[in-house]
Amino acid sequence: MPKHSKKRSRVDAVIVLLLFFVVLLLLLFVYYQNLETKIKSYYDYKNAVLKLHSHNQDYDNTLLRSFAYLKQEKVKQLSTKFEEELDLLYSNELTDDFTEVVRNKLRLIERKYHEKTKLIEQFILLNRNVTHSVYALHELQKRIENNAYENIQLENLLREILFKVGKVFLDSKLDIHSFKADLRSLKLHIDLDSDIYYFHLQTESFLGSVQQLHQVLRKNETLNLDQTIEELNTLIDKEYLKTKKQESSLGTFFFLFTFIILVVLIVTYFNVLRHRRDVYYLAYHDILTKLPNRTEFERYASALIASGKTSVDKPVFLVLFIDLDRFKAINDNYGHDIGDSLLITVSKRISKVIGEENFLARIGGDEFVAIIEEEEKIENIEILVPEIMRAVRKPMQINTYILQSTVSIGIARYPHDGLDKNTLLKHADMAMYCAKQKGRDRYYFYKDKHIYEK
Repeated sequence: MPKHSKKRSRVDAVIVLLLFFVVLLLLLFVYYQNLETKIKSYYDYKNAVLKLHSHNQDYDNTLLRSFAYLKQEKVKQLSTKFEEELDLLYSNELTDDFTEVVRNKLRLIERKYHEKTKLIEQFILLNRNVTHSVYALHELQKRIENNAYENIQLENLLREILFKVGKVFLDSKLDIHSFKADLRSLKLHIDLDSDIYYFHLQTESFLGSVQQLHQVLRKNETLNLDQTIEELNTLIDKEYLKTKKQESSLGTFFFLFTFIILVVLIVTYFNVLRHRRDVYYLAYHDILTKLPNRTEFERYASALIASGKTSVDKPVFLVLFIDLDRFKAINDNYGHDIGDSLLITVSKRISKVIGEENFLARIGGDEFVAIIEEEEKIENIEILVPEIMRAVRKPMQINTYILQSTVSIGIARYPHDGLDKNTLLKHADMAMYCAKQKGRDRYYFYKDKHIYEK
């Protein structure tokens, strides 16, 4: 498969993985948004259940104050609040997510609540009867005392009955047997006056209402709505924890899967980058010597020229055209492997002399081009170039052979000898060619259409 096709396939794989990763991120975002909504719904649900518990406590506190005067508005407010919280529980989206056990418990609370409202209605009616009886008893007592029967026993009996009635309003338990004994004693005096008769009737009505109130309170205790609400609270906690655990496991799996995709995506992306770097390296470097190639030289030289730096007095940079002398003979006599090794050794020696701050490229078989930018080396070019020549001239041991070679060098200056890369390279080549014609192993400068030897 061609290299550009492989690169295209890798890029396509990255795009597909990237799209897949974006979709997974969106799904993960939607999932956690849904989870946040469920958590909020749970807190709303939990809050509603706690409010049910609170309102039921208010109901029970109202019933415990059984012989105090009850305001209809207070009871109505409690009923409205309780029903509102029930409606919130039924409308909460988690209600459908919970098991049938939870939903049945909610329906049981609703049923018990309706039973409780009936008990409260009875309680209100009986409470009204009690308060009416107490008021009537006090009025009758005043009238009886005003009649001045001078019956100490009767007066004490009336006071005893009212005292016991008053204790009931102070939340003291009514002694039914003692109270009935007082009623029997009072019955002996009912023939004295109609007020005494009515006092006896109101006392019996009070006792009957109190006993019925006690029955209502016992039924309320038996109903045990508060416990049912607590059971619902426990159930939704268990259901929520179970659901949260499942969602947490799914979320963890989802996250790990997304993380794996991300890792694969990153690895693939870096492979593409590495491949791109390899392609770039091959496009701009010589495979044998690892030096920049002609394309990179042209790019580098163009960048230097485009920087806009110029000087009339002295060159901004120098272009050295370096060619190995009699390289073809070495290649033919010793083989290409030896020739390649020779080129590698020469490239290293030249690179060492000109330094890392300057540029060296291999632009052909045995041709190298250097760009000298360092001001110090430009000024001392007559010292630098001979150093290059001496470095190349030293014997080289390649395999079992001791080889020697020389170089011919042509030098062009920017901007004096050319304003573009092609002109500079051409003039440096011309200077190098002169060095070849004059016997090799020497260097020449190009200047004003003339070649000058230094």
